[in-house]
Amino acid sequence: MSNAMDEVATLTADLRAWLEWQGELGASALPRESIPASELHPIPEPTRPVQRAAPPRPKPIPQQRPSSRVSTGAPTESPIASPSKPASTPKERPSGQAAGMSDKWKALMAAPTTHRLSGPQDAALMIVRGSGSSPKAEAMLDRMLENVLGVQRNAVCIVDLHRDTRSPADIGAGFRKALSQLKPSLLLVMGRFAVQALYGDDQALDSLRGRWMDIGYEDGKAALRVTHHPEAILLLAARGQTAPKRETFDDLKALSERLTSA
Repeated sequence: MSNAMDEVATLTADLRAWLEWQGELGASALPRESIPASELHPIPEPTRPVQRAAPPRPKPIPQQRPSSRVSTGAPTESPIASPSKPASTPKERPSGQAAGMSDKWKALMAAPTTHRLSGPQDAALMIVRGSGSSPKAEAMLDRMLENVLGVQRNAVCIVDLHRDTRSPADIGAGFRKALSQLKPSLLLVMGRFAVQALYGDDQALDSLRGRWMDIGYEDGKAALRVTHHPEAILLLAARGQTAPKRETFDDLKALSERLTSA
C-alpha cells in the first residue's frame, strides 16, 4: 500500500511522456476526444477581383509535330501526369526509455506474469508474500530479519505475488513453475494470500503454521515454514490481538535455528 501521492506522480509522468509521443506523431487531441464545433473555423476562400470578359479570340490551328517514336498501338501516358509520390512511412513508436517511461513503470512491464523478485535469487532464505505492504509493515519485516534472524534485507530473496483479477491458485501455479529455476532451499511463506496461492483458496493459515513442510519442484524440494504477514500483525495488534505477533516470533526462532545449522 504505497503512498498515493507517489503513485499519482508516477502516473502523471507516464501520461506526460505519452502525450509528448503523440505530439511527435502529429496528434492534436486525446483518443476519442470530441472537438467542439465552435472551435472548427472554416478557411475562407481568397477573394478574386472581378474581371470583364475579354472579346473571344480566334483559336490557333495546332501544328502536328512528327513523332520520333514508332507507334505500337498501346496507349501512351499523358505528358502532364506527375509521378506518384511514395507512401509516407509512419514513425516508429519510441521505446520505453525514449518515451520517458518511469523506472517503476518499466519494472512493472518487465515483471513476471505472476510474481516479482527482489534481492539475490541464490539467497539462503526466500520470503513469499502477497504484494502490497505499508511502510510500517516493511519496517517491521526489516526488524524481524535483523533482530531475530540476524540477516539484512538485501541478503534475502523476496517474492511478491501479484494481486489482480486472477485467483490465488492461478498466481501460485505460475510461481511453482518458476521454482525449478530459482531452486530455493528454505522458504518463509507470510500471510493468507500466499498460503492460498500455494495450497488452495480453502486452506487456512493457522492449520499450516507452527510446523515444517516441504514444497517440491522439478529436480528438488525446499523446506517451508508458514507464518503471519507483518501487515496482519499490525492490524490485529490495533484490535488488541497480540497472539499473531508471538506466534510469528516462534516461527522466526525455528527458522533461525534452521539457517544456523544449514
